[in-house]
Amino acid sequence: MSCDVLKLEIIQQKIVFSTENIFGDSDISIKSCSKMIENYHVLAPISAKYRLSLVKHGLKSLSFSVKVSVRVDSRDILCIQHMVQTDGEGNAYTEFYCVPDKED
Repeated sequence: MSCDVLKLEIIQQKIVFSTENIFGDSDISIKSCSKMIENYHVLAPISAKYRLSLVKHGLKSLSFSVKVSVRVDSRDILCIQHMVQTDGEGNAYTEFYCVPDKED
């Protein structure tokens, strides 16, 4: 949590989340065939950076989500959608959008 930027790479075989700071680099890879992934569709490889301070807001609903959808459009805008069960029999959805960090 001491880093400023989250790098997201999406290719046919996997998703890679990576950060770096003065203490070192950290990478997490999720294979496209993972049991955690229900549907995986990639039109073109994606590599974008996002301010971690902004992305954290989109992860607040993660602890009570039933499913999570992560999408990135052609402008590298990140969308995180959470499906949350309500007290009734239906579901509610939250969506969070984050624009990519500008390149230096």
